[in-house]
Amino acid sequence: MKPGEADRLIPEKNVAVPHEIDYDCDQLRALIKLFIERGLWALDHFWQALGRVERAQITSFLEQRGEKDGNRTMVYHLA
Repeated sequence: MKPGEADRLIPEKNVAVPHEIDYDCDQLRALIKLFIERGLWALDHFWQALGRVERAQITSFLEQRGEKDGNRTMVYHLA
């Protein structure tokens, strides 16, 4: 999937998203950084795919440290 191709994912619209997140903030930051560093998407593509966040919000989330630092942010919940 590439950014902007969300229309091709119509069957996935019916998938239920769990309300629990299995990763703490540090683990999620590590996964995001691996995703970006491996060249799957640029940071700008990633934050645009999240939809309801600004680039400054994801940058701020990625700069934080700690298992719970950022757990109330929209970035954490959407990522």
